[in-house]
Amino acid sequence: MEAREHHELVDICPCSGEVEANIVISFLQENGIEAQTDSNLPHSIYPVAGDAMVYVHEDDAERARALLEERSTAAPLTEAELEGVSENDDDH
Repeated sequence: MEAREHHELVDICPCSGEVEANIVISFLQENGIEAQTDSNLPHSIYPVAGDAMVYVHEDDAERARALLEERSTAAPLTEAELEGVSENDDDH
């Protein structure tokens, strides 16, 4: 692993829970960005933004935010694409 200029972690994405945070982390890792969540945050009994926070190295933060913004504005999957995802899940 290459050395980083900055070693500070910054929060980039409040999530409603660990499941959502893990999805965000997987997405970022697929795009070459190391990410993690803090599971020691106090949790609400109701899902609210901020129950889990995703962190990245500060030198990756700008790119991570751009990727997440791009992902959030992407067109939703069509029914055919969703069926393809379901079929692929059955293969595992």
